[in-house]
Amino acid sequence: MIGSGQTVKTLPTLGSLYFVPIDSRSWRLFDRAESSSVDSAPVLVAYVDQLDADCFEVVWVDGRSGITLHATLLEALRIASAHETTVVGASSKPVPIAHHRPAPPTDPRRLASKAT
Repeated sequence: MIGSGQTVKTLPTLGSLYFVPIDSRSWRLFDRAESSSVDSAPVLVAYVDQLDADCFEVVWVDGRSGITLHATLLEALRIASAHETTVVGASSKPVPIAHHRPAPPTDPRRLASKAT
């Protein structure tokens, strides 16, 4: 297990999730299973930075939002595997936005004449 003051030497994997090092204290977390076809590239799930010996910051980029902190890389992997990511295809329609008629323009002179 990584954490408890240990230096990261071997990177854990879990199912289709795996880490790719950026530098000695930063990684990208990818998921092979989320790619849409056999030939397509794996999907980027998160960026991970080791803040100190027992603290890993995970910046999620796969549809869930926010930043989480974990004691180990394995804990971050478990959280990622427990969460079902939703990848929206290009063929889906966007959610319609309600439109309202614009408010009528107000003329200060007209409003002043109504007040008198």
